[in-house]
Amino acid sequence: MRRANAMGQDDSARMGAPTAPMAWRKSTASRSYPPADSFIDIDGETDLTPSSGPSAPTLDHRTIVISNLSDRVTYNDIVSILRGGRIVDIFMRNDRTAMVTFAEGAVEFMAYVKRQDVYLHQKRLEFRWNDRPYNVPQHILDKIERVGATRNIVIRGAESKLITPTQIRDDLDHIHNLVVIDVKMVNGDAYVSTNSIQNVQFARTCLLSRTAYKGLRIQWYADECAQPLPPLPRRTRTPSGQAPAKPSPPVNRYSVLESDLLDDGFGEDDEDWL
Repeated sequence: MRRANAMGQDDSARMGAPTAPMAWRKSTASRSYPPADSFIDIDGETDLTPSSGPSAPTLDHRTIVISNLSDRVTYNDIVSILRGGRIVDIFMRNDRTAMVTFAEGAVEFMAYVKRQDVYLHQKRLEFRWNDRPYNVPQHILDKIERVGATRNIVIRGAESKLITPTQIRDDLDHIHNLVVIDVKMVNGDAYVSTNSIQNVQFARTCLLSRTAYKGLRIQWYADECAQPLPPLPRRTRTPSGQAPAKPSPPVNRYSVLESDLLDDGFGEDDEDWL
């Protein structure tokens, strides 16, 4: 069983980027929360809003295996490098790999990382399709397409009932395969980022069954992984017919220093001083 607080993410009330190291060559790590009109009631028949994203694909190519992970990598790190589509599920395994299932955009993401190296904790990551794709239940696909379900929820007015990030983690700790990646308090609301669309639905039901959450409204909020992929860097090309410039011969940056030392009487006879 994966425990909701296993990864030890920061529950501070401040807004801002995850503490993960730079992953993309161009920074995409900053995390922002969408405006009020991009939230959707979980049980309501609200019209689709920007957080709903494009329709979920019918292709089998949804699940990507990320390997060569550092032993320091967390779920928050993984989230920081995923772009181009909403995430259905993230599962980190003990063999330093992670399985990521997209609702949409997996093919485009795979094409991107094949052309642009991605790093976490100074290690170049490797990406491949999973041999056994994750079968997304149809009712989850319906939720994604009909009301824009995501792996993230916001608990409106949590602070008014003295609900803290630590309490939220404790209240969700028993839910099987749910990982609470992050909890932030913003303007009295609790933003809860998790690893799974399916499991966060159980989380919502669980919270509303507790006295402390009675009367509070819980909504989806936009998945930051659905942000567009960063542009690929431009590659400069040598004009046709023009020979590439010859590289300059290597320069010994220490030659001047070495000459000065010899002039000052430091040479082979002074090796005993080293």
